[in-house]
Amino acid sequence: MSRQLMVFVISLFVLMGCSSSRYDLKAGVAEDRALCVTRLTQWQDEPTLYYDSQSWLKNDLLKYKGVNEQLLTERQSLLASINAYYESGDEKPIPSKLTNQINDIIAKESQQSEVLESLVAANECWYQVTFKENNQFTFTAFSLELASILALYDAYFSAANITNNDVEIRRAFNREDKGYGKQENALEAYAAYALDLSNIQRIREQINYFNLNIEAYRPQIMNKDIEYLYLSIVQSPSFKALPRYTPEELISQRSQQRRNSIRDGVNSTNSAAVNGLSQFFGNVTGLFESRKGYLYQNEPVEQSIKSQLKAGDILLEKTPFRLTDKMIPGYWGHAAIWIGTEQDIKDLGIWDHPVVSQYHQEIKQGKLVAEALRSGVALNSLQHFMNIDDLLVITPTHRSDELRRTTIITTLRQIGKEYDFNYDIETTDKIVCSQLVYIAYDDINWPHEKVIGRYTISPDNIVTEALQNEDLEPSILYLNGKEEGVEVEKIRQLSREQA
Repeated sequence: MSRQLMVFVISLFVLMGCSSSRYDLKAGVAEDRALCVTRLTQWQDEPTLYYDSQSWLKNDLLKYKGVNEQLLTERQSLLASINAYYESGDEKPIPSKLTNQINDIIAKESQQSEVLESLVAANECWYQVTFKENNQFTFTAFSLELASILALYDAYFSAANITNNDVEIRRAFNREDKGYGKQENALEAYAAYALDLSNIQRIREQINYFNLNIEAYRPQIMNKDIEYLYLSIVQSPSFKALPRYTPEELISQRSQQRRNSIRDGVNSTNSAAVNGLSQFFGNVTGLFESRKGYLYQNEPVEQSIKSQLKAGDILLEKTPFRLTDKMIPGYWGHAAIWIGTEQDIKDLGIWDHPVVSQYHQEIKQGKLVAEALRSGVALNSLQHFMNIDDLLVITPTHRSDELRRTTIITTLRQIGKEYDFNYDIETTDKIVCSQLVYIAYDDINWPHEKVIGRYTISPDNIVTEALQNEDLEPSILYLNGKEEGVEVEKIRQLSREQA
C-alpha cells in the first residue's frame, strides 16, 4: 500500500471514529440538551398537536435571526475598519480605535456564541429523528441546529481569514483585555472547538443530509422564517467550504493548530489550510447577495425615478436575493426616505438649519436616501439604493410646508443611530428601517404589530396605511425590474400573496 493511500485510510478511520451524535460544545449546555429531549418526548407523544403549537420553535428561530444579524453586522463593520487600516499604507501601529473595536466585537461574539451553542444543544436531538419522521417540523428543527453551528464556524473562519496574513492584527485578536472581559488567545479558544474532529465530522454529515433532502421541503420555504433559515445555511461560507476538506487536511490543520504559538493563534504554518477557505469568505460582509438586483446600475431608470421624486417621498423595495429580505415579514423588505436635492431643501427654507447643515457635503454628493441598514442609519445615493428588484414610491400629499420641513429635519436627526435588531418602535436610541418612516411622519397613525412583547412596524404596514390614507399616494411602481402602472389593487395583492 502506498504511503499516500495509507495516510488517507488512517485519516478516514480517525474521522469515522470521531463521528458523534452531538457536538462537543463548551460547558453550560446540559440544560439545553435536556430541554431538547423534553420537547422531543412531548412531540412524540402528540405529534399532530405539537406540530400545531410550535411556539418554542418560532421563538428559537427569532432568537437565531437576531444573533445572526448582529454577527453579520459586526463582521461587516470590522472588515471595513481593517480595510481602511490597510489602505492607509503607512507604517504605524494599529490605531487604538481599531484595537478597541476588535476587543469589543470579540467580547460581543463570545456572548453571541453562547446563544448559538444554546440553540445547537436545544435542537440537536432532531437530527436523528428526521431520518425516521421526515416531515417539515423535524427538518426545520434540525435545520436550526445546522444554521446555528454554521454561524459559529463562520465566526471562527472569518476571524482566521482576517488574521492569517497579518501578525499584528492576529496579536490584537489574541491579547487579553480585562476591560472587555476578553481572555488571552481568543482565536485559540475558537479553534479548539472549530477544529475538533468529531464536530467537523458531524457538521459534514449534516450538510450532506441537508443537501440530499432540501428539495423535498422547498414548497414549504414560502414561510419567511424558514426561508431565512434556508438562505443562511446555503449562503454560509462554511457550508460551502467544509465538505471540500479532505480527511488529511482536517487532521493536518488540527495538528498544526496545536503546534502553533499560543500567542499567535493562527500561525503561518497552517496558512495554506486557512487560505484555502478565503475564497468562501469574500461575501461575509453582511450583504449575502446571490445576485444583483434587476434595477442595478440601470442609469435611464435611475434618472427617470430621480426626476419624479419629491422631498419626503417614502421608498420601499424588495430584494429576494438578499438574506436581509427574509428578516422582514410581508412582501416589501425595506423602507427609506428621499430627503430631496439641495435645491428642494433650499426651497423649503431649511438649508441652513443646524441639523441640515451637518450633512451639506453628503447632500452635495447626491446622498439623498436616508435609510437604516445593518451598519446603522445613513445617507446613501439613489444608485446605491437601486440594487433591487421591486420599487414602490409613496408620495405624501396635502402636507403643509411646515410639516414637510419637520419631516426632513426629523429624518436627518436619525442619521448615525445604530440598527435595532429588536425591531422595537418604542425605543429610539436604535431604529429599524420602517421605524425611520414611523418617526419622521409622526402625525400619521401607522398600523403596527406586537411580536414577542414588542411593538413593531414593517414596510408592509406602511403600504397598508398608504392604500387607505388619502394623504399618501403610491406614485411609482417597478416589479421585477420593469415599470408597472400604479394600481392600488395590484399593490394590495402583493402583500396578500406573501401573507
